[in-house]
Amino acid sequence: MSNENNTPQLSRRDFIKLAGLSVGVLLESCVGRKIIGDGGPYFTPSPRLKPTEEDIPTKTPVETKNSIFTATSPPTETPIPHYSSETLKQIVTSEESSFLADHKIARGDPSRSFVIMTYDDGHDDQDVQKIIDAYDNHGVKCTFFFTGDKLEKCAKSINLAIESGHEIGCHAYHHDPPLVQLSGSQIQKQFEGFFTVMDQIAPGYRVRLWRAPYGAINDKSIKIIADYGLQHVLWNVESGGVQPETFQILFTNYDLAARYYRTPNGLIVLSHAQRYYDINIVNEVVSEFINRGLTPVTVSEGMKPEDKWENTFSVNP
Repeated sequence: MSNENNTPQLSRRDFIKLAGLSVGVLLESCVGRKIIGDGGPYFTPSPRLKPTEEDIPTKTPVETKNSIFTATSPPTETPIPHYSSETLKQIVTSEESSFLADHKIARGDPSRSFVIMTYDDGHDDQDVQKIIDAYDNHGVKCTFFFTGDKLEKCAKSINLAIESGHEIGCHAYHHDPPLVQLSGSQIQKQFEGFFTVMDQIAPGYRVRLWRAPYGAINDKSIKIIADYGLQHVLWNVESGGVQPETFQILFTNYDLAARYYRTPNGLIVLSHAQRYYDINIVNEVVSEFINRGLTPVTVSEGMKPEDKWENTFSVNP
């Protein structure tokens, strides 16, 4: 394209092409001058920083309709066992029953410096509480034998005794008449009644020991009651508990028994949880035994190893 003086004129299309070519030449001339990073011989590329773990955001899982979540189950509570008379007859084997009937506990382990302290006939929560407090203050233990007809009156102290590590035994349901005067079915009814109430006031606690009222037993009663997993406990020393001289009577009798058995260890003491002097001198009695080097313990703790039913016998926690 030309003007009147024949000077060449650029068309609009040619001008655009020429402008694009000029830009290309300019870019090409910049190679190696650190303007364009093509890796040429004079070019030092800028370091590329690798992101660290801290720089990488953590993605929060998003629940979708197809997501599968494992639900955390709430902790399950261990069911409390119940020791009714029917349950006990089911879990006590004939072998265990025969063993318990043949191993009446007449004396504790003579090889250890223990005295086995037992209390019959708790009638009142406050009286039983005094005995528990005295033993707890000295850090020692004892065993209580309750009749079934007094369990509800002493429910609070029975549970306190269990929590403190003392032991609960059975003293029949009624104290009278003596078991030796009852028929087999009457004996069973006594112990069925005891376990029914005991399971209500202290569920989960299994009673494993019993003492006959007056200590009156015969083969019939021993065998019937062993079917409930109960082992009979006798005694070697009695305190009396009804005279002001109860303290002196108890330790006079204890010294006589120690001479008879040729050791003070492992003797079983019988006191009563409803007799005035047995209740009110309990602290002095416990202190005296400790001063003599004898630790008061429960029946289960102080019994002879050969009298324990090895397969199933264990003290309730």
